[in-house]
Amino acid sequence: MNLKPSNLLLDANGHAVVSDYGLATILKKPSCWKARPECDSTKIHSCMECIMLSPHYTAPEAWEPVKKSLNLFWDDGIGISPESDAWSFGCTLVEMCTGAIPWAGLSAEEIYRAVVKAKKQPPQYASVVGGGIPRELWKMIGECLQFKPS
Repeated sequence: MNLKPSNLLLDANGHAVVSDYGLATILKKPSCWKARPECDSTKIHSCMECIMLSPHYTAPEAWEPVKKSLNLFWDDGIGISPESDAWSFGCTLVEMCTGAIPWAGLSAEEIYRAVVKAKKQPPQYASVVGGGIPRELWKMIGECLQFKPS
């Protein structure tokens, strides 16, 4: 949740370390107009505005309120899940390979329309495909940038 280049650090041995675990959840707003009053908002509600995710790396399913329960067989539900990190990792790899932030120059609303409504991958991904990086890497990025979290 909130995987992006600035949250990847190098340790003293040069190994990548993921930082900022759960910070977005800790900092989430205590109340939101989207939360349903009859529900425990800490367990059911989570939205882009409340958890402060970075829109350039946010998975399609993470733009909407969380509807995922603890059901292990959840497939097409909407919300943030461990699978959402695959999309974020794909966007991070796009930036690492191109030097450009995914969706650069677009507002959060424009990114939302492109990702959720139009189901588009970051435009920078097209420059990665066949563009001098190993085929396995651009294939892996494409596999991360899927619109179904499963």
